[in-house]
This record gives sequence, C-alpha cells and structure tokens, in this order.
Amino acid sequence: MRLLALVSCCAILGAAPPAAAQISVTGMRDLAFGPVIVGIASTVAPSDPLRSGRFRITAPAGSRLKLDFDVPNRLDGPGGAKLQIKFSNSDAIALGNAPGSVPVVLDPNPKAITRYQMGASTAVDVFLGGAVTPAGNQAPGDYVGTIILTVTIL
Repeated sequence: MRLLALVSCCAILGAAPPAAAQISVTGMRDLAFGPVIVGIASTVAPSDPLRSGRFRITAPAGSRLKLDFDVPNRLDGPGGAKLQIKFSNSDAIALGNAPGSVPVVLDPNPKAITRYQMGASTAVDVFLGGAVTPAGNQAPGDYVGTIILTVTIL
C-alpha cells in the first residue's frame, strides 16, 4: 500500500517594520513526500529540487531576519488517520540570490532560534525537508498538514 503525504507551506509576516525595511514571504512549493510505502520511513532532503518545500523571502540587502517555523508533528489523513512527521535540526536551508551566496543550514523546529543575515541578497529561498514514518497498518490515502514561516526584521 502507498500513502501520499503533502505538507502545505504558508507564509506569515511578523510585525510590520518601518516602510524602508518592508519584507515579503511567499510559499513557493509544498513539501511533498509523494507515494510512501506503509511501514517504511520516507525522507525528503531540503536540497531535493522537486519535493522539498520552498519559501521566498524578500527584504532589503543587509537585513537581519528572525525566522520562526511552526511545523506539525503529524499529518492528517483519511478517516481521522494520523501520520507522524519529524524535522531534524538540519532540515532547512537558506540560500540568498546574490552572486556567491552560500547555503546556510537552519533548524526548522519551533523552539530553535533561527536568524539569517541577508548580506548583499535582496531575496532568499528557504528550502525545507522532513521525514514521515508510516505505521505498518497506516491507512492509505492523502495526508496533509500546514507549515507556517513567520519572518521579522531584527
């Protein structure tokens, strides 16, 4: 049996900064595990070009950002079924759009203190991976959850 796990990416802006330091956050791509085999763990790396979740943050160059992830610990499926999802402390990567930008590993867990310095970039893409662990008797079907990324300028 196979399951399909999909986690929607949502974006929320933090408290409005001054007009000169406006930011925007857009969910670009959902984290998608695709077909998952019952009883076998499945992982998506944040570097996966097709299945990782993706957010785009735009902010003035040189901005220092605080990123707060709100990630689920389970996905909801058919008939009230639940599927466990986990995020390791290296399941997010930020990459600025300026030439020579270097990927920065981020911790997407809610209690992590996550900061990002924009440097010369005016946009940064945040890629998100994760892992699901279906039980041996996991009900087949689509499983969904919501991830919220709140970004504020420090």
